[in-house]
Amino acid sequence: MPALIAKAPTGKSTNSKKAKTMSENFYHHKTINGVKKTVHRHVMEEHLGRPLEHHEHVYHLNGDSRDNRLENLIMITKKYKVPK
Repeated sequence: MPALIAKAPTGKSTNSKKAKTMSENFYHHKTINGVKKTVHRHVMEEHLGRPLEHHEHVYHLNGDSRDNRLENLIMITKKYKVPK
């Protein structure tokens, strides 16, 4: 079974090693209904109209974890390998 991918139509991948290094392990959080969530997961959940499942992950296409625009996010499953 192929992995599910949700991607904004205008999203483009750029390989920015500098952005990946600067943003490593740095995610913005927000509290929603008393639950602390990462912003990138919340943005994708709002886009999909449902909570993400445990096997679904949100990846920043440009490697900058501070860039939480929908067009910079892709939802992947654990089976999907992110191209480098």
